[in-house]
Amino acid sequence: MRITGVVGRMLGPLPPAADQRRWMLAHSAGLLLVALWVIYVALSLWTSPVVASGAAVKAAAGTGRITDVDRVAALPPRLSFSPMFLFQQDNSTDGTGKYLVWSATNGHRYYTEVNTVPGPFPPVDRAMTGAMYSGDGSKPTAEDRATAYVADRTMVGGVVVWTDAAKLALLLAAVASLIARTPQRGTRWFWFWVITIPLGVGLLWYAIREQLQDHDPSVRRWKGAQGVIFSLLGLAVLSGTATVAGQLFIRI
Repeated sequence: MRITGVVGRMLGPLPPAADQRRWMLAHSAGLLLVALWVIYVALSLWTSPVVASGAAVKAAAGTGRITDVDRVAALPPRLSFSPMFLFQQDNSTDGTGKYLVWSATNGHRYYTEVNTVPGPFPPVDRAMTGAMYSGDGSKPTAEDRATAYVADRTMVGGVVVWTDAAKLALLLAAVASLIARTPQRGTRWFWFWVITIPLGVGLLWYAIREQLQDHDPSVRRWKGAQGVIFSLLGLAVLSGTATVAGQLFIRI
């Protein structure tokens, strides 16, 4: 059996027939991890919140294009600052938050300062109580009225967090791979810490280095302590790079 082309050059020649099954399983697992990583990153970029004007959120609400909205005190954490094992939701504990984080029907997410949503707003017929409104609702502020306008026109319910689902699938596949096959380039503890690097960068490294490349027994294995160092360095480099990139095109 011979593999040619770009994939063949990347994976190298097949080992002897006795080891082909093990080789195929390892490389199949590696290719699966890479595929899941591509899906996760693509969904993350698609749904990462970007700034939108007050006029934009009012127009979207008026035409029924908002599927989810939350009034928050602080913006959702950037993906580049969130370790892979951490699943964080929007901060909706403070009803007096100054941001609306909302999703459109195409899956894009946005954040808007509440006080930038232009009026006028129709009268509110019900008491303004709940997590997204300040005070007891008897004397709604301008921000409360803007929030009510958007919330009343939001098609709440049935929101599927596809990004979290892809992330969970990626992590489960990686953990299963670590358990099923003893890694050769680094210990399990080394790769555990490396996999925590945000956006799955460390996990992609694991898939390529441990699953898609043959092991050189003369190379010393990395240890758990080295994994901690790699993880911290990766977080710092990725966060700094994403902060600069986020100013240019997207909030990652």
